[in-house]
Amino acid sequence: MKGKKRVIKSGVIIGLLILVVFMTGCSGENDQEPEIDIEAGFLGDMEDSEVLATVNDVDITVEDVRMELENRYFQKRMVEEIGKVTDDPFVSPKDQFLRILEKNESELDDSEQRYYDRLARRDLTVIPSVTEAFNEVLRKEILYYEAGYHRAPMTEEEMLQAIEEGEASMEARIEMMDEDEAEEFAELKELQDEIAREFGYDSFFDRQESNLGLIAKSTTVSRFKADFEQDMLRRDFDKSQFALTIHVENLWEDYGEFLMEKAEIENLHEELEIIYYGEEWDLSF
Repeated sequence: MKGKKRVIKSGVIIGLLILVVFMTGCSGENDQEPEIDIEAGFLGDMEDSEVLATVNDVDITVEDVRMELENRYFQKRMVEEIGKVTDDPFVSPKDQFLRILEKNESELDDSEQRYYDRLARRDLTVIPSVTEAFNEVLRKEILYYEAGYHRAPMTEEEMLQAIEEGEASMEARIEMMDEDEAEEFAELKELQDEIAREFGYDSFFDRQESNLGLIAKSTTVSRFKADFEQDMLRRDFDKSQFALTIHVENLWEDYGEFLMEKAEIENLHEELEIIYYGEEWDLSF
């Protein structure tokens, strides 16, 4: 097999990518110096502790934005490296969306275009600008704040338990795989650990443990979003199932920006524009 590109089954790859996107969250404190030099624009000369903005009395710091950027670099590296060990090229969600619709971007209606643009902003192969990363951090903090009124936030202890249960579930799946599949999965897991080491961690699991608080926060927001989606899907919007999925995703964006307008935000750096993508929220939740 030396010198040949291995054909790794797409199910194994998708499973690992889901694990990466869900579990990476943002980077936490780490004693080692990361080997990846993250370009952070005008943030380059600032201390990590410098406050860029406050939202509902919570500070958004330079470190928060750098963490968001590092997380996107980590995901991008995973996609790049997986592409080297598989004959199946990575297809971004936005391109998959066009394939499902059997349309070109120029043929999308307004609702579809909004959904497509949202997918494009989350493309794992693209690194956001500092301003985009700042806006992502801002939105997460606002949604986490609101989630506290709807459900109990996940604790670090609960997050660690979920991660360990996930690891155990993966081990059980590996035992049920045939020899080739198990070897392929082990290769991808090692690749995951190698990339974590590029960022100064001992392993991917070490990176998770260093980020428990931030991953727990992201998971709380994800569960809050799931609650929102279930509520919206029960309403009569008179749309097909696929169109309804797009509509509800757009409503989530509208709702988030409604919360942004209600939030007490003080932007301390005019270079960082607060960006709004959605439309007016006129429903209840």
